[in-house]
Amino acid sequence: MKTRKLLELANRNSERLVLLISDILDMERIETGNLECHFKAIDLLALAQISLDVNRCYASEHNVQLQFIDGDAGPLNIQGDEHRLMQVFERFSQADSSDSRDKGGTGLGLAITKKIIDRHDGYIDYVSDPGKGTEIYFDIPEWNNIPEDSAEQKSENDLPFVYSGSTPRVLICEDDADLAHVISCILEEQGLNAEIAKSGMSTKILLKEGNFDLLLADLNLPDMDGLQLLVELRKDDKTRQLPVIVISVRVNETRDSIDANALEVVDWLQKPIDNTRLSAALKLA
Repeated sequence: MKTRKLLELANRNSERLVLLISDILDMERIETGNLECHFKAIDLLALAQISLDVNRCYASEHNVQLQFIDGDAGPLNIQGDEHRLMQVFERFSQADSSDSRDKGGTGLGLAITKKIIDRHDGYIDYVSDPGKGTEIYFDIPEWNNIPEDSAEQKSENDLPFVYSGSTPRVLICEDDADLAHVISCILEEQGLNAEIAKSGMSTKILLKEGNFDLLLADLNLPDMDGLQLLVELRKDDKTRQLPVIVISVRVNETRDSIDANALEVVDWLQKPIDNTRLSAALKLA
């Protein structure tokens, strides 16, 4: 029991360190003007719904209910970066900055959020009622310059795949249930059949029992290191040539520290996922 508590403490501290490094890097990019934003026409209401779906399980763990008000008002188009805007629904700073506080967080979330909203020519503020709660809101200019035939002007990466044979099967190795669900939705929109494995062992079992055309693998797995999983798959005759796309928060440092070519990975994608990059990797696979 003592060992388990020590391991849980070490895991929480490592997660906090990863979040801190990520936030510090974002702040550094912001201060140097190098925070990349890829603007395009997006439906803000649809993005808000995705954000609620992604955070619903986490919220329920803390007895918090998420509600989408006026979600049926129709599309609300803006010019924005959907991945940066997804960060605006993430963690915020806390009044208690001690190590003994109940909730984790680096305390940089709100500062990063403000910078992201500023990049979208928006405005963020809050209304607080002591003892009752705080409402944080932001405004972003609506974008109305969408051609009537814009629905027919999708790029090649936005179109579903067309297959001459059976629909390819994709296995998603991801222990985060919410993220796995989001990825599976993206794959299904691309015309792919997706299944989910929540651990390295279950991934190996599913690959052994069934036939898959592609593996999307996270490196942070609950039962084993993701790189070790890839090494084992490359030693197995059945999965030696299986196309693999890595999706992880530690892509760059991992890829630079190993012989990436030996694992024959199609692409290394950084979280949060860039849909265009993922679509291009799927086509390449």
